[in-house]
Amino acid sequence: MSYPDPLSEWRETVSTAFAHLSQPQATVLALWSYGMVLARSCGLTVVSATLAVQMGCGDGQPGPALARMVLCRRQQTRSPPS
Repeated sequence: MSYPDPLSEWRETVSTAFAHLSQPQATVLALWSYGMVLARSCGLTVVSATLAVQMGCGDGQPGPALARMVLCRRQQTRSPPS
């Protein structure tokens, strides 16, 4: 997945600062922190929606991995246990 230039630069900064993290972990941390700054919020829905808009994900297109992960997790926590 390609990212806007500022996000790509931030991802590199996070990867360097947290070298002990795997690449996917550093990517999620970069997405989350970048999204919080843009959204001026730390709410899951607001940050996910902000990232989706920033990354150009419109209706019918798959959202960023973080948004999909958050939505999946929210559905799991709302479903009654089997």
